[in-house]
Amino acid sequence: MSLGIAIKSAEGIVLAADSRVTITAQAPPGLFNLPPGPGGQPPVVVLPATYDNATKLLHFPGRKVGVITFGTGTIGLLPKHQPRTASSFVTEFEQTLPPVPKAGEAGEELSTEEFARRLGSFFLERWKDGGMPTPVPKGGDMIFYVAGFTGDEPIGRLYELSVPSHPEPTEQQKGVLGGIWGGQREIVDRIVQGFDPNVLGFTLSELKQTLSEAEQKALYEKMRNKFGQPIPWPLLPLQDCVNVAVFLVKATISVQGWSFGLRGVGGAVDVATITRSAGFQPVVIKEIRIEREL
Repeated sequence: MSLGIAIKSAEGIVLAADSRVTITAQAPPGLFNLPPGPGGQPPVVVLPATYDNATKLLHFPGRKVGVITFGTGTIGLLPKHQPRTASSFVTEFEQTLPPVPKAGEAGEELSTEEFARRLGSFFLERWKDGGMPTPVPKGGDMIFYVAGFTGDEPIGRLYELSVPSHPEPTEQQKGVLGGIWGGQREIVDRIVQGFDPNVLGFTLSELKQTLSEAEQKALYEKMRNKFGQPIPWPLLPLQDCVNVAVFLVKATISVQGWSFGLRGVGGAVDVATITRSAGFQPVVIKEIRIEREL
């Protein structure tokens, strides 16, 4: 599942993501010599495998834009198709874009929204070509946060799109400053807004109460205002936004490391900023290296 965080501030946008990809495979029947299940058939055993060096923070040189991906980690179903991560398609996607205009030359500068739209269309085609299921169950999308600046606009823009369910970008934090996050977000929700997002539904079920969708949304916002951390997002400098994003990813990694359940967040934390003047700037990006033996 992973975890992606984007914070839109007055000074720029912060993007942060972990580096873990979790892939599951079905164990061959009889591998563990387990007793038969219902109907006399051997039980299905699913084995997770994690890889902690995936790239989920995507950079496009020369453009004031950055992308985070989370959710489904690969496209392509075995044995007919070879699974590939989103980052492995970056060069191919760049080839579909108009060249970045050089200083003083006329040319098309893609808006952040148009960039996000083209990204969604590109990955939807890769999804179809890879034989991936459509529609997908809840949580089965490959999700992207696309952030950037267009021209001289003073505040950046942030979009979300989901492949294959909603490939058209939807603007997030429109007209406001603050953070969004997705993937295995339960720990972040408990820290920032003060409660797990499943609390409301669980409470209504236990009390045998029903509320309309609008009433649930209104109650949810009241709970956030009541229990959430009073973070003054519009006042935070870019450095503080970086600190918040890194803390939230690392806190999730730590808590998952102590708990039962799917440990889908892990590895190095990649962080970058996007500003109107400097564009995309890496803060901390993992490097290829050889681990020194102790």
